[in-house]
Amino acid sequence: ELHTRQSTLGTTDPVFSLCSELMLTIKKVRFPVIAEVSGLATAGGCQLVAACDLAVAADGATFSTPGVKIGLFCTTPSVELGRVMPTKQAM
Repeated sequence: ELHTRQSTLGTTDPVFSLCSELMLTIKKVRFPVIAEVSGLATAGGCQLVAACDLAVAADGATFSTPGVKIGLFCTTPSVELGRVMPTKQAM
């Protein structure tokens, strides 16, 4: 899996740049930002929810940091999750 990912290096740069811009915008706006989750939020989706001021999740909503499945923590949401989740609750 890691070998496959190495062959695509650089192709995700535009997506990560846009994601970074969105996260910074959420922090800069002067009004509350509310996340509504009705399904699966993974990696960047978790980051987006954590960056918002309020999150509303449906009963069937689930959250995942899928990098864990290969022995690594998914670093995309790690900063925002670390800011909003108490340590023991996040583990």
